[in-house]
Formats: sequence, structure tokens, C-alpha cells
Amino acid sequence: MKHSVSGFRMAWGMFCSIPLGRPAWDESNRRSMLLALPLVGLIIGAMLGLGWLLLALLPLPPLLCAACMTSLPILLTGGIHADGFMDVNDAVLSRREQSERLHILKDPHSGSFAILSIVLCLLLNLAAMDALFTRPAPTVPAMLMLLPCQSRACSICAVFSAQPLATSQYSRDHWTKDGRGAAAMILLIAGCIAAGFAAAAMLRALPLACCLPLACLGSFLSFRSAAGSLGGMSGDISGHMILTGELTGTLSLAVLTACLAVW
Repeated sequence: MKHSVSGFRMAWGMFCSIPLGRPAWDESNRRSMLLALPLVGLIIGAMLGLGWLLLALLPLPPLLCAACMTSLPILLTGGIHADGFMDVNDAVLSRREQSERLHILKDPHSGSFAILSIVLCLLLNLAAMDALFTRPAPTVPAMLMLLPCQSRACSICAVFSAQPLATSQYSRDHWTKDGRGAAAMILLIAGCIAAGFAAAAMLRALPLACCLPLACLGSFLSFRSAAGSLGGMSGDISGHMILTGELTGTLSLAVLTACLAVW
């Protein structure tokens, strides 16, 4: 229990910008920290769902509400996952030899591909949020709450099951390729999808829950592309999976909402 609490505090301190005291870093709790990441995502998701509800009640233009919701996840996480997203895109989209791609991945400077990719990501997310505020659906807050938890579970599942990059901190951890950790994350992903379908069924908007498995698909394709191009798993790829999965889920939710409104 003590290790779990310590792991959660470490995960919160590293992956969330909201202060929760200063956790004592304990390298032996790194595995617990990663296992706690989806719980951090669930809390962040609850804030996103509540934020969407509050903004939807205010007499504000949909585009302004969308801008607030696009900014909120970056503010809550301190941009740590966006940083990994940018680094991976900078390396992968350079289309150079793998050794050069790995060098770009570790370069602290942001290249043109990094800037272009994050701008495109934010624009797509802004457009999707604008559509969700233009045609609000009752299940949107529930989906926005579950997406961050599920996307983080997908990324940690990859951490526990994939070969790490030689330059990654994961290569030094004894729990790499941990079957129990991967199995726990798979169960959590399935639980998020089941909870989403249950919530959608109760509110008679069942198709909207399809955004959750589509988000999983987005995370998986992100992992296949990035890990295949770079030669293994890393923390930056984990951030890339999280942002890609959430963007896929949000876009899917917006498209499905629009289709239901038309039908």
C-alpha cells in the first residue's frame, strides 16, 4: 500500500502540473509510478469532463469554449506528453537513417517537423471541440473523462510489453516486458471501453462510445509507427501515443456526434 501511494505521488508530480506536495523520488517505486499513470489520467479526465460541462452552461461562443478545452489538457499536464509527441515527430518525419533519427529524438531543440505536428494536432483538436460545443451530446463529458485514462493505459501497456530503446531509461528497468503489468493495463483499457458503452447505453447514444476503441487504435498505430521507425519504446513514444490516442478519440467523438445529429 505504501509503495502504491508513493508511486501515485511520483506519477502525479511527474505527469501533472497541479501541486500535490513534493514527493520523495524512490527509484524502486518506478513500476508503481507507471501503473498509477492511468489513475492520474482518470483524474485529469474528470477535470476535462467537468470543464466541458461548465463551459457548455456559459453563454460563450463555441470556438472560445473549444479553445479553452484545447488548452486545458496541456495546462494540466505541463505539456510533458506534448513534448514527447513533438520529439518523436521531429525524428520520424525527418526520414533519415535510424541513427540520425535517434540523435534528433534526443536533441533538445525543436525542429520544423515538431512545430508543424503540434500545430496540426492543436488545430484538429480545436476543430473537434468546436463541433462538440456546437452540437453538445450528453455522453461527451463521460468520454472526455475516460479518454485520458485509456490513452495512458495504452502507453503503459506498450512500456511493459515492448523492447525499449537502448538510450531509454526503460532499458535499465528490470520490469521491462512485464506480463502482469501489460495484462493489468489491457484489463483497464477494456474496462474503460465497457464503462463508455454502459454510459452511452444509459443515455441512448451508444455509437458515441465507439470513440474509445478508435482511440485505442490510434494509440496502437502511433506505437507501431514510432517504435518501428526508432527501433524500440521510450518515454517520448509514450507521450506520442497518449496525444495521438486522445486526438483520435476526440475527433471520432466529434464526427460521431455530428453524424447522429444529421441522422
